[in-house]
Amino acid sequence: MKEHAVYRYLEGSAFAIFAIIIIAIILLFLNFIPLPLFKAALLILLISALIVFAILRKTIRQTINIAKSRLKTAEHKFRHIYESDVIGITIINFEGQVLDSNNAYLKMLGYSSDDVRKGAVSWAKLTPPEFADATNQALAQLKATGTCQPFEKQYYKKDGSRIWVLIGATVLQEDEKAGDAVTYIIDFTNVKEAESRAQKLQKLMLRQQQEFKSILMDAPAVITIRRGPELRYTFVNRTVMELSGKTDFSNKTHQEMFGKFNFEAQRTAQKVLATGEPEKETRRRLEYLDDHGKKRELYFNFILNPVFDSEGRVDGVAVFGFDVTDMVRANQEMAIGKERFEFIAEAMPHKVWMSDRDGYTTYVNKAWLDYVGADDISGFNWEEIIHPDDQGKAIADWQKALKNKTEFTAEQRYKRVADNEYRWHLIKAYPLKDENGELAMWVGVNTDIHDQKLQQRELVESHELLNKKDEFLSIASHELKTPLTNIKATVQLLDKAVTNDHRASLFSSKALQHIGRLERLISDLLDVSKINAGALVYNKTDISFGPFLKETVEDIQQQTFPHQIIIKSIADVTLHADKERIEQVLHNLISNAAKYSPNEKEIVVTSGVEGKQLVVSVRDFGIGIDDEAQQNLFTRYYRVEETSMKYQGLGIGLFICKEIIERHGGELKVESEPGKGSTFYFTLPLQEN
Repeated sequence: MKEHAVYRYLEGSAFAIFAIIIIAIILLFLNFIPLPLFKAALLILLISALIVFAILRKTIRQTINIAKSRLKTAEHKFRHIYESDVIGITIINFEGQVLDSNNAYLKMLGYSSDDVRKGAVSWAKLTPPEFADATNQALAQLKATGTCQPFEKQYYKKDGSRIWVLIGATVLQEDEKAGDAVTYIIDFTNVKEAESRAQKLQKLMLRQQQEFKSILMDAPAVITIRRGPELRYTFVNRTVMELSGKTDFSNKTHQEMFGKFNFEAQRTAQKVLATGEPEKETRRRLEYLDDHGKKRELYFNFILNPVFDSEGRVDGVAVFGFDVTDMVRANQEMAIGKERFEFIAEAMPHKVWMSDRDGYTTYVNKAWLDYVGADDISGFNWEEIIHPDDQGKAIADWQKALKNKTEFTAEQRYKRVADNEYRWHLIKAYPLKDENGELAMWVGVNTDIHDQKLQQRELVESHELLNKKDEFLSIASHELKTPLTNIKATVQLLDKAVTNDHRASLFSSKALQHIGRLERLISDLLDVSKINAGALVYNKTDISFGPFLKETVEDIQQQTFPHQIIIKSIADVTLHADKERIEQVLHNLISNAAKYSPNEKEIVVTSGVEGKQLVVSVRDFGIGIDDEAQQNLFTRYYRVEETSMKYQGLGIGLFICKEIIERHGGELKVESEPGKGSTFYFTLPLQEN
């Protein structure tokens, strides 16, 4: 029987009972009716009441069955949102300790749920040293404002490798005592080098952050987190507030909120706190006194999960509960839950779809309809939009997933109706099973990765070109080295054969200077080849850094360029390093400082000790470098576009310097502002006494 028919039967039955009661009352007050006739009329009314009662009982049973069915469907849909692998989601405390996470986050980093329970996953452990400051600032921002704006960083995976992620966080309840926040993580390692997409990813992250927070806060289920030995509330969602009529749950116990109660799930929560093992409660009865002293009774299905502190100890319980008290009201609530789910899907930038257990599409969101130019699902046809070259494999892989009831992942091209362009999409589909483990439906998300695919292809081509360039320059350098040596010897003989006041002496001196530059250039090209082959040799010895710095600067100063090199401070330390390579770095940095400050007269060199490191800086007051160019400054063959025609060079000097410094265990960095000059500084580790 359909839902509307059930309600009509209920309404009709109620009206019939009311009419029978009215007629019976009227008969009682009619004294002129003979007794036999009165008994006959009363008998008819009783029989009619029994018939109406039977109809009413059947109708109520059908109403309850309808509500149960909708409740089960809505419950599975909501649970799947958290358990699906669409995006990494974690719950953290204000120290950055991961307290809980979904499978997407665990797969992303190679950890297991046991690692999370043991406290082995935290921002501090996952974060490389160079991102420590940004991470600490993010945690401070989270504490201060309740929200951590999305930012880029790297994560250590469990195997020690790194991935780039975009991460944001928000406090689940704006209360400094709550101590819990939800984070949203996107792995975008493959698209990191495509800087032009960073803004789009950030906007996407912000939207998804708002959407998933809305899922938790507006979910049609009871969601609470309670901490400590007394299980005090640190988070409740909006559903809890609406059902209870209360809002101030912060740091209060269940008894403080609801008075005397007989709540078996409370004992189950204590069991989870003691054992650290999840528990389920089905149709658990809850009794409590409301503010007016009236006893209330509710029934819930609960899922209780342990919450862990930073040391891996269980210190709380997360509760997910589904109200099954009033079946009629439950039916209405589940309808609202379905609308919320579809509202979220409609608002998502991804293309979301659902299908039944046999793979027939039952729902697509607005993003899909707009993409294919359809008004509703009746105008949606997969075969018409899949690229012909992808159809065979797509159908075969989908049929295999249907047969095995396993997750489905693929990359396929779909035609966009607006311009008939086939664009690459990443497809992920997940089988949703009922309580008995039977396949109930499929939920899928298609993400447009077309631009990413093109960028990856361009990146590969760029690396083939760089390899060919390296090979050519390596061969050319080797071929030039021998004749250049002969030319240098000839010019040196000529320089010695003429007197200093002879005109030829000036030309020979100039020639030797140019030959020296060419020798350094060839040496740099050969170093690039050795770096790429991993064959650059370092001969490390103990160096008295103070005299070494003075001698190196004096040698560079004699190379007849107009700048004055000022040594502002000298660190009197012993350095274990390759003397010639460190001299090569200083020569390159000072030469660059002179090249890019043609209208200035001074270059400042400083050195000092910070902690266990030697810090050396070279500062000029020239043209400076903008932020965008600084990102690529140490990349092989990189030249700043605005200066590449004016200033000579191949863009390999800083690349070699960075390799030398890093192989010594240090760092090479730059601070610069256009029009105000640049400061290049490097650090080198000092040996402990």
